[in-house]
Amino acid sequence: MTAKEYLEAIQLRDEQINQKRRELEDLQRRRTVISAVDYSKEKLSGSRSEEAPFERLSDKIIDLIAEINREIDVFSAERHIIINRIQGLRDCKHVMILSRRYVEYKKLADIADEMGYTYQYIVELHIRALKDFQNTYKNQLQF
Repeated sequence: MTAKEYLEAIQLRDEQINQKRRELEDLQRRRTVISAVDYSKEKLSGSRSEEAPFERLSDKIIDLIAEINREIDVFSAERHIIINRIQGLRDCKHVMILSRRYVEYKKLADIADEMGYTYQYIVELHIRALKDFQNTYKNQLQF
């Protein structure tokens, strides 16, 4: 795994958690909607579920909340490790650019503005910072 792939993994996990949060909001919204009974359909023989539809949704919501919480715990631990590794680099500019790019999810153009450098210089510095990270942690770039 490259340094860039390793560092980008926390943003991917963060996005996956956010997607599940949106799914949770949708389930919670659907649970509060009362659906009408369609009496025009033929009644089928057999047993009918005794469970109300909102109860099934409630079970899904509880399971999804537990899943999200587990993923947040893993995300937080991985993010903490990555922050510590970035802070372990010796070059202050490398620490600044990698933390802003991969922890704060900022674009290189925005980082250039914040740091007062040209975009091209930040691109070059970013490449050097990734190489520094790769060389420093080459045996540990796995989740």
